[in-house]
Amino acid sequence: MTGQQMHKLRILANWRRIVPTMVTLSALFFGFASILSTIEAMRLGAPALLARSAQYIMLALILDGLDGNVARWLKGTTEFGAELDTFVDFLAFGVAPAALLYVMLIHGPSPFWRTILPAAIVFSGALRLSRFRLKDPLRGQGGFIGLPITVNSSWIALAAFAAQIMYPEGHILVTGPVSIVFQFLILVMISLQLSNLRYPKPSNKVRFFAPAVLGRSSSVGAQRDVRRMDRHRPGLWMPRLRAHGSDDPQAFGSATAAAAAAYRRKIKS
Repeated sequence: MTGQQMHKLRILANWRRIVPTMVTLSALFFGFASILSTIEAMRLGAPALLARSAQYIMLALILDGLDGNVARWLKGTTEFGAELDTFVDFLAFGVAPAALLYVMLIHGPSPFWRTILPAAIVFSGALRLSRFRLKDPLRGQGGFIGLPITVNSSWIALAAFAAQIMYPEGHILVTGPVSIVFQFLILVMISLQLSNLRYPKPSNKVRFFAPAVLGRSSSVGAQRDVRRMDRHRPGLWMPRLRAHGSDDPQAFGSATAAAAAAYRRKIKS
């Protein structure tokens, strides 16, 4: 084998590693984008942006399920990729949903609870992934010890997205009977993440990811009103919030709902 042929083989081997790494980094990007969108929702007083934050987490979930498949198809699995995937999981499925939940709970009555519950998500995610790195040399290929971190993040993202689409002017995940179920299940999943229960490895075949991709695409049509609200200027919301003259979370929620209703009436007229 000539030197030129060896050089071509090295290039091919590098691309087999680069492509799945790019998929993993794409998941990292959407996890980070979710955090930025959540910050913007809080800064602008625009709850509609929380639906976008949830969508970014769901996109990260899809990409996280695909990167391992891509690496195996291309025969480009590496220890580096496995380690990188762990850090991506912590940001996209630990920090991002915790930030989303924190901003949602701003409308709730308890500052203590809106700090403790998101913090518990971050702590349990860090502990779960640290144990995963130490005790699972197969990296989940033979099943999991403790509930995977992606399950809790999926629950938070899907619930937040559905609530924002169906009840954009309400806070059903913050107060009321639905919020009790929503937050209770978060606590249950946090506990299961730290347990020693064994869970089978979920399917990673592409046919199971196709519905998720199609569902993500179809949600664009369902968010037409949300996108319209996202184009607002800060002045549309902030004067109404300042008019209350209070930083009380309930006042903030009422002002936000009133601004959303006024904007919708303006669009229809």
